[in-house]
Formats: sequence, structure tokens, C-alpha cells
Amino acid sequence: MKREQIQKWLDEGYQILSDGEPKGIEGSLLDNVNQLNDEQPQVFMLTDLLTWSDDQLDKLDGFSDEQIEAMDS
Repeated sequence: MKREQIQKWLDEGYQILSDGEPKGIEGSLLDNVNQLNDEQPQVFMLTDLLTWSDDQLDKLDGFSDEQIEAMDS
């Protein structure tokens, strides 16, 4: 996963990455993320992902770089 894609999702109004899919949420962000993490362990705050190293981002489950590039075209 590329840092540029994460920033693009943030710019588009998404707040979380849930099972490899960017999502927006309504209401309290923290309450929603805590609930999602109880149900699905693969939920990440996009702003937190921007602080990860490139190596950590490369290992993140979800979309491959090829899939992300296909979505952008």
C-alpha cells in the first residue's frame, strides 16, 4: 500500500481502512472503530497508517498496489 493512496482516501473523506476497503463513518470515530475492531480485526485509522514505515505498509493486508492502481484508472 502506498502512502499517496492513503492520503487520497483521506482527501476523499474516508477515515478508516476495514478489511482492505476505505470507509467513511458517521458519529464518534472512536466508538465506531472500537465496535469494528470487536467484529473485524482488520480495521485501521487512515491517519495512523500515514505514520507507518513503508515496510509496514507493504505488509498490510488488503489491496495490492496493482488493485489500487486499477481503482484509480
